[in-house]
Amino acid sequence: MAKSFDITTKTINIAYTPNGGSIVVRYLNAVNPDTCSAFDLFNDTISVGDCLYIGAPEIYNYQYNWPKGIAWHDVTLNIATPVAADNFDGVWEFYNGSAWNTLTCTDGTNKFANSGTISFSIPKFWRGSVSASTPILRPIRFRVTAVTNPTEGGRCSTTPPTRKWYAILIDNETVTPQDIYNWQKSSGYNLIDVDSTSPSTSPTSVSVTYKFNVSLILTNNATFKITHSNAVQMGNYIIDCGYSTSCLRKDNDANKSGTIQLGEPYSGTDGIGNSKNGGILINNSANITSSGGAQIADNFKAYGSVYSQYGGFGSGGIGESSLIFIDSEFINASGSAILTATEGTANKLYNFTYSSSGLWYLYCNIHYSDDVKISKSVTGIVCGATASLRGVVMRADQSIRRVYDTNITFTNCVLCSYSNIISGNLTQIVGRQRWFKHYFTYNLKIVDENGSAISGATVRVLNKNNVQEFSTTTDANGLISEQSVLQYHKQWEWMGTPGEPGGGTLTIDADYNPFTLIVSKDGYETYYQKQNITSKIDQTITLKKAVPILLSDKGQVFLKKNKENQGSGRSLIFNL
Repeated sequence: MAKSFDITTKTINIAYTPNGGSIVVRYLNAVNPDTCSAFDLFNDTISVGDCLYIGAPEIYNYQYNWPKGIAWHDVTLNIATPVAADNFDGVWEFYNGSAWNTLTCTDGTNKFANSGTISFSIPKFWRGSVSASTPILRPIRFRVTAVTNPTEGGRCSTTPPTRKWYAILIDNETVTPQDIYNWQKSSGYNLIDVDSTSPSTSPTSVSVTYKFNVSLILTNNATFKITHSNAVQMGNYIIDCGYSTSCLRKDNDANKSGTIQLGEPYSGTDGIGNSKNGGILINNSANITSSGGAQIADNFKAYGSVYSQYGGFGSGGIGESSLIFIDSEFINASGSAILTATEGTANKLYNFTYSSSGLWYLYCNIHYSDDVKISKSVTGIVCGATASLRGVVMRADQSIRRVYDTNITFTNCVLCSYSNIISGNLTQIVGRQRWFKHYFTYNLKIVDENGSAISGATVRVLNKNNVQEFSTTTDANGLISEQSVLQYHKQWEWMGTPGEPGGGTLTIDADYNPFTLIVSKDGYETYYQKQNITSKIDQTITLKKAVPILLSDKGQVFLKKNKENQGSGRSLIFNL
């Protein structure tokens, strides 16, 4: 089952309140946790009721309202000058969001007499902030209960204080949030809570929210699976750095990959409508880096589910090796997001909705896609790697941007305005060409007037310039293999001219509508159709039997007669 381990971080915040006074921040180092100026613990005139607060530096997340700071434990203080008084005593407490409770701990500093660690296990119902204006969350405090003749309030050295926090490691197995919740109860930890009447009660509903106070790390092909409408909420918006965040991530070892799976496919089949037991994953960690959670799993699979994250550009690399969203939605709650699955060969987006308040940075090739919807809040798609998308529906005022050395292929899409398809960051090598192409597919069946399949019929399509797009023949079932025609083409080339745009010079801007469809076979009338293609072509075409026609030497129709009407053994002779 899941394992847990401690990670030590130097990021901690400390504040002090004189009795009846306002909060004074003693140490705030979220920006640079490796540097520390010596700071006072208390004023030299200590009085009963004075408090020293220690807490996590994460910013309160107003959007999701939970959790308020990452669960942590075991803070170490490096005392340069001990507290001095004839008598000095106090109690350690933790905050539950509305009141202070006694914290069971071991004070290795002996009430700030020497350097040491205040050791404690993460308490249940640990919440809150010292104040709305001070970034000290999930606080503990030392409250002075007795003091006589104080002469020194104590001072920490320039060695930064540290805290520890738990992470949950899943190693080479498949676990669910319920599995981890049951494990933590039997292990005595309080690493995740359940959104129910009492977090200490095992959830009985299939629709329940698990709230993780700590990171979840996947290693050795482990899988974290969320199903049955369960929701998992990870972390909150932070200014912390490195590992000091509650998030999902894979192990740093490149050989130790993991899988996040939301929901399940019916009968193991990937396809639209083949989803069941969907789940919800809310990953509120922001400013995530590769060492702190950007690549949350090598493989990401969502079936009938929702994945939501609270992060900006670069924080959405959720599947390094493979990426699957079927009957599912990706939501980026703050700005643009990036999807990367650069190693995979089977990235899939079926009945997929992408929502954000910025751009969709697509830095991988989607090998199979259909019915891809982009919410109206999205400003456009940026393709930073060779991209192939199928069945995308866009609005006219959105955009498609080709960057770097990317070629882009869209198929069967509703595009934005052609003028909003642009190029940027083309490699500055004279003659370098990159393009955007939009195709539509043909799937045709050819039948006779009785509805019977016609095999061996020739099917051709010409564009408006009479250039043949394809020529193929029907099989025994009257079907052609799927064919594609190039409907729209934009191309940019780096000319090296002064003042040239960064995306190169536009050299091709062509719409090849209308197209001409031609179907022919001996014994049948040839079929012609002009088509202004705006969607994929799925069509059954009926060929009529050809009728013999006799022409005069002046090209006039002299007689039109079906052979079968001539009668058995009879001939018709004409003198022209």
